[in-house]
Amino acid sequence: MSFIFKEEPTLRIINGIRPLQTSLIALATVALLQGCLLATAVIRPVAESDKDTSGTYDGRWTGLVTRTAKKQVGPGNWTFNCNDRSGDKYMIDINNGTVTTNYNNLRHSTFINTGGKFRFEIPTERAAKAAGTSDKSINNGDITVILVGALDEPKAGSVTFSIAELNAGCSSTIAYTQQ
Repeated sequence: MSFIFKEEPTLRIINGIRPLQTSLIALATVALLQGCLLATAVIRPVAESDKDTSGTYDGRWTGLVTRTAKKQVGPGNWTFNCNDRSGDKYMIDINNGTVTTNYNNLRHSTFINTGGKFRFEIPTERAAKAAGTSDKSINNGDITVILVGALDEPKAGSVTFSIAELNAGCSSTIAYTQQ
């Protein structure tokens, strides 16, 4: 998996679109993506004391990546050039409120709440670097995989390869189905 991150100039005309129009288009795209993910937003892992013990979500689930925008806007005028992860699968198992998954041959666990929401924060040994054409660098490029889900309707979520220094990275949408 490779990441290329570069900073886009703030005053750039793209295919005849003026900078203000470009900003508005980018803002509208980000707002749309955020709106789609609002229902799945979990800003921190669920505390064990808040886990669901009803058995409602127990079983095996498959998370299928349905969309990855090739270019994504990050903080501070960073643009992420993202790999299309469509078709990637994330298998999760839920038992009595504990959610487990394997990533890089390691087992990870978190908890799901009564609303069906969970969040994994999985550190990796990978690091992002700025593209050679960037006039800035990334000092702390450590990547954490953030896997989020909401298994109540619409059974959706996201996976983000988040860069520590930017607290952002390439994100993809996920649709979950129970086996």
